[in-house]
Amino acid sequence: MLQLVERARAYRSQVEAAERVHSYRAEAEGHIYFYLDREDGGDPIPMRVDQVAVDLYWKYPDSTHQEIRALRKRELLPVKDFHYYIDRLTAVQNGFGDVVSIGEGRDVRSVPHPLSPAGRHLYRFRIVDQITVQVPSLPTPVKVFEVQVRPVDDARPAITGSLTIDAESGALTRARFTFTPASYVDPRVDNVTVSLEHALWEDQHWLPYKQVLEVRREIPELDLPVGSMIRATLEVSDYLFNPVLDDLRFAATRIVRPDYATTDTSAFRSGLMDHMEAEGLTPVTMEQLQTEARQSVRDQMVSGLPRFRFYTDRFSSVFRANRAEGVYLGGGASFSPHPAVRVEAQAGHGMGNGQSSATLRAGWAPPSHPSTELSLEIRGRALADLGPQPGASGAMTSLYALLGEPGLSDPFFTTGATAVWTRTLGGGGTLSLDGHMDRHQSAHQAWLRAPLGGGSVRPLLPIEEGTRLGVQAEYRHRWGGQDGWGATTGLKAGADRWEGRTLVSGSLAAASRIVSRDLRRQWSVDLSLGGISDDPPVQLLSFLGGQGTLPGHAFRAFAGRGYWLLKSETSVQWIPGWVTARVVGGLGGTLGAPTLPESGDWILETTSRPRGFLGMGVGTLHDLLRVDGVWGIGPGGGFELVFSVDPRLGPYL
Repeated sequence: MLQLVERARAYRSQVEAAERVHSYRAEAEGHIYFYLDREDGGDPIPMRVDQVAVDLYWKYPDSTHQEIRALRKRELLPVKDFHYYIDRLTAVQNGFGDVVSIGEGRDVRSVPHPLSPAGRHLYRFRIVDQITVQVPSLPTPVKVFEVQVRPVDDARPAITGSLTIDAESGALTRARFTFTPASYVDPRVDNVTVSLEHALWEDQHWLPYKQVLEVRREIPELDLPVGSMIRATLEVSDYLFNPVLDDLRFAATRIVRPDYATTDTSAFRSGLMDHMEAEGLTPVTMEQLQTEARQSVRDQMVSGLPRFRFYTDRFSSVFRANRAEGVYLGGGASFSPHPAVRVEAQAGHGMGNGQSSATLRAGWAPPSHPSTELSLEIRGRALADLGPQPGASGAMTSLYALLGEPGLSDPFFTTGATAVWTRTLGGGGTLSLDGHMDRHQSAHQAWLRAPLGGGSVRPLLPIEEGTRLGVQAEYRHRWGGQDGWGATTGLKAGADRWEGRTLVSGSLAAASRIVSRDLRRQWSVDLSLGGISDDPPVQLLSFLGGQGTLPGHAFRAFAGRGYWLLKSETSVQWIPGWVTARVVGGLGGTLGAPTLPESGDWILETTSRPRGFLGMGVGTLHDLLRVDGVWGIGPGGGFELVFSVDPRLGPYL
């Protein structure tokens, strides 16, 4: 094994370079994606896409020169304009030098390369795989070894990952690695991963073919459930070997970078948005794709962020307003004692009801089983809402409540715990099992009149108080189709004991979406249905009506032991970034007459026949802010003006 590593070091020293190739010229093209990376496993949110075309030059013994021939970009969300570090736009021509730097030394700086002379004493090496590749034009197969690389001292700046080495020549054929936390210079860096692929050109030259660089950042002082990600991809082709290259070319600046407006964009071979689906960055792709580098070193990836940080899972956990709590102020903290363990705690106080609430979560992802996760959540007077779907995000609900609107929630409180086992399956499937115990408590009116709007508010309705103990299984599957099509399905089944009664419930959710390649036209359809067995408490019924389910009808005016709901939306960007036109529509109904509390406070009806809605709307600021005019179809329907935000932002509001 050590002989193989030494052979690779000798190859890097270029002792035999003159015999292999004296010079080359090549062309490269790639994309740089800047997006929000969601920790909940949801779709990433693209913010900007860049495309670059580069000419590469190399001359013995190790002179390099790169000229960026073309640049273009497009903003998908309103972001401040900025320039990327040069290594996001260019190729690594020599597998890095004896020291590795990323982001012009601002992300990672001066990390010893495992195949440098210093690497002999700083790293441990172990062969973990052997691969034989049959090349039709070669008389014998090509044999390569995958060598695992780990630092001797994890506390020092170092690489951790794997190198794949040609057994005969010692050439580096592939490198996949990340870094130890001490390697990171920028305190915002969570992690950096690198994947370098070399190909065998003309049956004898191992030279760059494809590279992927990912840099994930977060706010070091504040732990949020989302981070920013830069993914830079580049593919090299059209090698011309041993051309005559003028020394003056290499005497000039090593990398020539023009302004965006001064390049010829006709030089690109592919479209700016052509690879979004393949990169997992459209709303329809099967799953958020990670580079092979990240997958191969997942069990070794350690964040460069502090272990202890202030934490919140969403804006409304810090500030919210509702009829049950009044104005609520909260905060939290997170702690990661080990890369596989994470603990989150949140607490707050309602000024209106004078009561506090708290939530503690702990998660464990065993390194030996990276597709499995265990979690535990403990709640004390946590805010809950009637189902099956929320009326709006927490922030929008608070805004409506402050302004005196009827309210887009029907809150009550739960105290208890939930333990969850989650397993990611192959082909886009996810299975989860949970056990839960909750004590449900009614909320009491904190406001009679809205603080800002001054109008009277919708009264809170009492729930049936009691303890729920049960289990639930959920299976979700996601398909990423071709030509901008994707679909998801989710199936749930559960059984509970409630105050001496046994309740059985189930639900099905299916969604499909078609998105144009340039992301300017979208069409979606969502179907959901569910139900629960006889005589459930009123808070476990299915409610329809108003924003979130059937706009144009009274909010949660319909209830039943079951429901069905079909919704569709079509959107087209008229003026990219500023005006998006939308058509929305839907149909739904409740099933089974509910048993209501004897107090008489609940006045509900079932939809003996379907109710529907149809409307048109516009969005602005890249469709982040939306306003729709909706007409309710069926008895009791009317016109409703609905203000909302992009649903992708809902989990963080």
